[in-house]
Amino acid sequence: MSVLRSPTGCGSLTNLSNVDSPDFSEERNVAKRNKRKRSEDLSNEIVEMRKEMGQMLTLMKSVDSNQKQFMERITADMTSIKEQMCDIKSTISAITTEQVAMKSDITTLQNKENTLQKFIDNMQLKVEKLTSAGSQPVKTMREISQKEKKKSEDEKKKECEQRRRDKIKTDPVAYEAAKATESERWQKRRAEKKVKTIKDMTPREQRTQRAIWRKEYRDKQQFKKRQEIAMRIATENSPPTTDDECIQANVQNLDHL
Repeated sequence: MSVLRSPTGCGSLTNLSNVDSPDFSEERNVAKRNKRKRSEDLSNEIVEMRKEMGQMLTLMKSVDSNQKQFMERITADMTSIKEQMCDIKSTISAITTEQVAMKSDITTLQNKENTLQKFIDNMQLKVEKLTSAGSQPVKTMREISQKEKKKSEDEKKKECEQRRRDKIKTDPVAYEAAKATESERWQKRRAEKKVKTIKDMTPREQRTQRAIWRKEYRDKQQFKKRQEIAMRIATENSPPTTDDECIQANVQNLDHL
C-alpha cells in the first residue's frame, strides 16, 4: 500500500516548522514565584503557630504552678485548722477538769459550812439552857451567826478569786495581760481622782488611813484565828449522838479555849 504525500511547498497544509513556538518560560517563572510565596506564607504561619503553641505551653505551666501553690496553701490552712481544733479540744478538756475540781471544792465548802452551822446551833442551845432569863443572849448569838455566815460567804468569794488569780499566774501570757489591764485600770482611776495614794494625802489623812489599815489587819488576824479554832473543833470532834452529849462536848471545847 502506497502512502500519498503532499508536495513540498504547495498544497493546503501549513508548514509547522515556520510557526513560532509559544514562550512558556515566563509562566513557569510566575508559577515558581507563586509557589515560593506560598511556601513562605506557610513558613510564616508555621512560625506563628509555634509561637502561639509556646505561649499556650507557658500559660499552662503558669496555671499549673499557681494551682500547686494554691493546693499548698490549702494544705497549710487545713493543717493549721487541725492544730487549732486540737488546741480547742485540749482547752475544753482542761475547763471540764477545772469545773469538776470547782464542784468538788464547793461541795467541801458546803459540808464545812453545814458542820460549822451545826456547831453554832449547838452553841445556841447551850446558851439557851444556861441563860434562863430573857432571850437577848440568843438574839445576840443569832446575829453573830448571821455575821459569821456572811463572812464565810465573803471568804468563799475570796478563795474563788484567789484560785482564779493563781491560775492566771501559771500562764505567763495571761498573767502579763492581767497585769497590763490592772495597770491601765489603776492609772485611769488615778487620773479621774477616784483613788488617792498615801503620798497624795495630807498628814492627817495619812495618819487616819494608816490607823484604818492597822485596825483591818488586826480584825482580819483575829477572824482568821477564830475561824481556824472553830474548824479545828468541828473536824477533830466526832458528831455526838444526843443533844446532851453535844452540849457537854461544846462545853469541854470552850473550856479548852
